[in-house]
Amino acid sequence: MASRRWRHYNPSAMRILVTSDLHYDVLRSRPSAQEVAARACVAGGDVLVLVGDTAGAEPGPMKDCLALFETFKGLKLLVPDI
Repeated sequence: MASRRWRHYNPSAMRILVTSDLHYDVLRSRPSAQEVAARACVAGGDVLVLVGDTAGAEPGPMKDCLALFETFKGLKLLVPDI
């Protein structure tokens, strides 16, 4: 049964964008994080993965950082640094 489900899966056609440690909570890191977000949204893809220290522990910078990727049309995943 599982083999039928994955029969038409074509991994070469999937586009996954990954970022790591944007540090949006650090003021000097914001311009580069904003550029990465803008480029990711323009490039598009099937999945966007934000990994690591994206924006620190405070909710404000995290919310602002995630908003930068709002226009990315694919699936968005966050893997926080715990």
